[in-house]
Amino acid sequence: MFWLLFSPVVVWAQFSTTQVDWVFDQERVEPGSTVEVAVRLKMAPGWHTYWKTPSGSGFTGLPTRIEWTLPEGWEAGEIQWPNPSVIIEEIEPVYGYKGTAVLLVTLRAGAGVALGEQLLQARVRWLECEHACLPGRVELAHTMVVGTESRPSDAASSFAAWRDKVPKPAPFAVNAFWAETNLDPSAVDRVLGLQFSAGDGAWDFLPYLNDSVMFAEVPPERLSVDASVSVWKVVEREEESWPSRVSGVLVRLGERGDTLEAHEFETVIGARISREAVTDRTGVGARGGGDAT
Repeated sequence: MFWLLFSPVVVWAQFSTTQVDWVFDQERVEPGSTVEVAVRLKMAPGWHTYWKTPSGSGFTGLPTRIEWTLPEGWEAGEIQWPNPSVIIEEIEPVYGYKGTAVLLVTLRAGAGVALGEQLLQARVRWLECEHACLPGRVELAHTMVVGTESRPSDAASSFAAWRDKVPKPAPFAVNAFWAETNLDPSAVDRVLGLQFSAGDGAWDFLPYLNDSVMFAEVPPERLSVDASVSVWKVVEREEESWPSRVSGVLVRLGERGDTLEAHEFETVIGARISREAVTDRTGVGARGGGDAT
């Protein structure tokens, strides 16, 4: 799926305001071990960059990319994204970061990597937006010493706090189902319901997108009652069949859209259920939460 830049206005300028650097949790590694890298993006006031899924519809924003150039025998893992916030743009809410965002990546030095200095390189690309958008790019390089034992760096003590900001698996069960609003096989949109037991507050669902569906450019319907939460979102089909699974992050938001807690999950989309059935089980109205099983 391509993220098209409909809003804000994209200005393909040469310069950007975001500052990017990196630090490592090890200053020396041994063959067969790993080193964790923290790529830090520091945005200017008022500017933001984007999460791995920039928006529910897929029409706004671009995720930050890291392109690695590593010596033979080295491998880079996937980006571990910190908890995103919901940011209001002109067209639709987007998911991303203000202030400072730290992207974590684990590098593995193969067992056969030669001892001595090894040059690690990466090209970081991002899109930063305020009223207009600027694409940014920076080339990073670091000389890592491969020795007979690993040795932590001066920055190693900061990594625990950065890891804590990466969404963890949800500690509660998440029930997903199609609401019985439009189940015509030829329909291009449906309503997806998510139900779970969690604390009170303003919850939202930030999906991991794929090529089969996109989430419509409308705010989610949500309500939390007691310990039961229900979130509804409109899903538009991009391929012939509807997906059987859904994954993403459930976030509890503060008053300014900042994320207070985030929980990652993947689950099967189960039996179809009507909003009235949910209402009957909770007694809280058509947007209420309850047990979807």
